[in-house]
Order: sequence, then structure tokens, then C-alpha cells
Amino acid sequence: MLASSYPYKYKYANVYPYIAYVGDKQNIHLDYAVFNQQGNNGAGYQNLFDAQLDLVYAALEKVGGSNLQIVSGNGTVKKPGVAIETYLFAMFDENQKNGAPTEQHFGLFNPDKSPKYQINFN
Repeated sequence: MLASSYPYKYKYANVYPYIAYVGDKQNIHLDYAVFNQQGNNGAGYQNLFDAQLDLVYAALEKVGGSNLQIVSGNGTVKKPGVAIETYLFAMFDENQKNGAPTEQHFGLFNPDKSPKYQINFN
């Protein structure tokens, strides 16, 4: 349904490696979830994001959407060299947000606009 009948040009996939890690800490290593793993796993992946994105590609192929361009770089194991466009969901931490405490800390910047990480947007 998503690939063939969804009426809009763009389709979005929310890929959250950290949330997958929190839900299955026994089988997912933290380094794999946060891009710190050294080397590849047995399937050729160095991080959980690439593995999750390739699952999106595989699911789309099964429903006839293999020609869709993913909006999310340098590609994944399944699609090497294909740029991954990204929609940035949380620019700032939300220290007053309700819900799980981790939900307050997805931003790239602190609430006072100071950077949490060194990032180059070019």
C-alpha cells in the first residue's frame, strides 16, 4: 500500500537506532546503536541505522516500491554510494517535554542554543 497507492510524492521512515537498542539491550550492543562499533557485524553492517534503513528498502521492494528514493551520506550496505537525505527531527533538547526522560535529549543543541556536539552541516 505505501509504495503503490500512497498519494504523496514523499514517504518518510522514522529510523531510531537508540529506541531499538533500549527495547532489546540483550541483543543490540550500545556501540552498534550509536555508531561506535569497530568493524562490521556478520551481515556487513557497522551500525544499526544502516541496517534499519536497509530494512525499509527491503520492505518497499516487497510491495513494489523498489524505485522509490528514500529521504533520509554515503549509502548503506544494500545501496552503497546512494546519498541519505535526512530530515532533522529534533534540533534542540526539550527539557520540559513530558514522557520518558530520554525523549528530552534527542536534540543536537541544548535548550540555551549551545551545541551538544561538533557538527558540520555542509
